Amino acid sequence: METQIAEKLLVKESDLLWELDRVRAVDGIPVILEHRYVVASHCPKLTRSQAEGSLYQAWTESHRLIIAGADETVRAVLLTPEEAEHLKVPIGSPALEVVAVGLLETEIPLWWERTLYRADMYEFHSRLGPVQSAKPLRGQFVTTSKSPSGK
Repeated sequence: METQIAEKLLVKESDLLWELDRVRAVDGIPVILEHRYVVASHCPKLTRSQAEGSLYQAWTESHRLIIAGADETVRAVLLTPEEAEHLKVPIGSPALEVVAVGLLETEIPLWWERTLYRADMYEFHSRLGPVQSAKPLRGQFVTTSKSPSGK
């Protein structure tokens, strides 16, 4: 586990984590490639069969955890050879990358994930609102080497 991930999960590098790599399919077609770390102390009896099914169902029903949500960042990426092989697409195919930290109701992190969604098979839908107050802009600008005129 990387130091950055331990920091996001508020754990020590020596703490026990479940590490999950999953390919999720729809009608036998792989559409999602997921790499996830889960803080084991929150669900110490997580089983392989639970991890192969719905993690959210396992966490809420079997482990009685209350999931508050997740902080997610979504961006477009091109798949590496290994990622493309898992998703059965050509190398360099576009994907939507979601990097997220999932939170329990107490705002304590439960998981960190990097998940890739095939761009040709998946879309995200989001609804904004209600908006309670304006907050300062968050994020970062990505610059390119091109001038504003495109040259």
